[in-house]
Amino acid sequence: MNNLFGIPTGNCIWPTEGPIAMVAEKFGDDWIDDFENGACIPGSIFKNSSLPCSPDEYMAAKKMCQAIEEAKSGKGIFAKCVSLGAQLDELFNGCSYDVCADPALRCAALTAFVHTCQKAIPGTRLSGWRESLSCPLVCPANQSYSECVSGCQPTCANTTTKAVCDKPCIEGCVCSYGTVLDGTGLNCIPQEHCGCIDKTNGNYYEAGSIWMNADCTKTYKCLEFGNMIDKDVTCGERATCSTDHLGHVCTCQSASAGTCMTPEETIAANDKYHVCDCKI
Repeated sequence: MNNLFGIPTGNCIWPTEGPIAMVAEKFGDDWIDDFENGACIPGSIFKNSSLPCSPDEYMAAKKMCQAIEEAKSGKGIFAKCVSLGAQLDELFNGCSYDVCADPALRCAALTAFVHTCQKAIPGTRLSGWRESLSCPLVCPANQSYSECVSGCQPTCANTTTKAVCDKPCIEGCVCSYGTVLDGTGLNCIPQEHCGCIDKTNGNYYEAGSIWMNADCTKTYKCLEFGNMIDKDVTCGERATCSTDHLGHVCTCQSASAGTCMTPEETIAANDKYHVCDCKI
């Protein structure tokens, strides 16, 4: 077959008699006469990978993601996302593909779409979408759900809330009054329970933690409210700085025998600055 409909000049022409199609999968998709309800699978799905489910399962996945498809025409629970334009096709296909691979990913895929929409269109509130699409969100302790969580929540590192936030809000869980995000950015804790950030390595340590620096010349202890105390130390003769499950520690050299204090014992000692007592 050398041409479509017996007309050579009709090869690769859009169904609306438009210009020559340069992308094969786009050309094929434009000939689908009932894209939403038909049994056709978009060519873009097959471009770089195979479908992770049967065609029937894929059609079921499309229905599970239909709320994204409806946004293209400014309808449905995600109507406010209509200005995403052509990106909605990619997001709909991505959701369908993920749900096709595992239907349990439906709410995660829809959540990712909501966050994409809110980041692209700042201030967008998609009220009631979780209830409407049966995707409840259970927030951890000391957190509650909000349709528009500030991108500048107070943290242990910065407990002051910005009057003007330069980051878009997205729906999710927000810290309850009197709590702030800890160093992991996942948990909300009372400010007095905030841990410490070691500026020499950027690591976060919970309140009460004790550790040594990379060359074992200082031992630190994290107090409440993110305060730290430190103590100058040396490993001592015939001892070396190494690492174990505690982090950086002093140990006696292999040919030596002796004892070394743990970081906890080091910080508690009043006047002993040599961590190890190693024998010849």
